[in-house]
Amino acid sequence: MNITQGVSLGGAAIGTLILVLVLQRWWMKGSSKKKGDDGGSGGRNVKELIPFALSTLYGMLAILCSGGLLGAIANIGLWGSNGLGQIGLVYGVGGTSPNVTRAQSVPLTPGGYVMVFILTGMIVGAFRWSKKLPKRQVALGILCGISLGLVAGVAGIMAVPLGNVANLAGAWWTGAVQ
Repeated sequence: MNITQGVSLGGAAIGTLILVLVLQRWWMKGSSKKKGDDGGSGGRNVKELIPFALSTLYGMLAILCSGGLLGAIANIGLWGSNGLGQIGLVYGVGGTSPNVTRAQSVPLTPGGYVMVFILTGMIVGAFRWSKKLPKRQVALGILCGISLGLVAGVAGIMAVPLGNVANLAGAWWTGAVQ
C-alpha cells in the first residue's frame, strides 16, 4: 500500500466523512421534537456544533506544524486517515487514491507556533478539566481538520487565512512580551 506524503484523496475522503457524519448525527438527533420545544428549529441547536467547528480549525493549524511532537502526532493522524481512506477507496469501492495536497503549504512563523502551542495547552486543559466538553466530538473535529487542512480544494483553503491569523496573533503576542 503506497501512502503518499501529504494528503491523499482517501485522507480527504475520511475528513469529509467525519464532517458529514457529525452533521448528520446533529441533524438526526435534533429532528425529534421535545416537550416544550417551540418547533422553530426542530430541536436542533447550531451551538452544539461550535466545539466541532473550533476543533476542526485547530486540526488545520496542527497539520501546519512542520515538526516537534505536535507535528508528529498530526502527521500520524494524517497517515492514518490516508491509510484508512486508501483502503476504503482502493479495496472497498475499487477506485484510486491520488495525492490532493495543495502545491504550497502556509508556513507558520515563530509567533504562529506560539499560538498553536497556547491553543494546544488550552485543548489539553479542556480535555482534562471540563465536564461538559463533548470530547469525542472535539477529537473527531481535530482529526477532520488534520485530514482536510492540506487539501488543495475548498476545505484546505481555510488553512491559508487560519495560518495567517495565527501568524498575526503570534506576532502581536511576541511584540507584547518583548
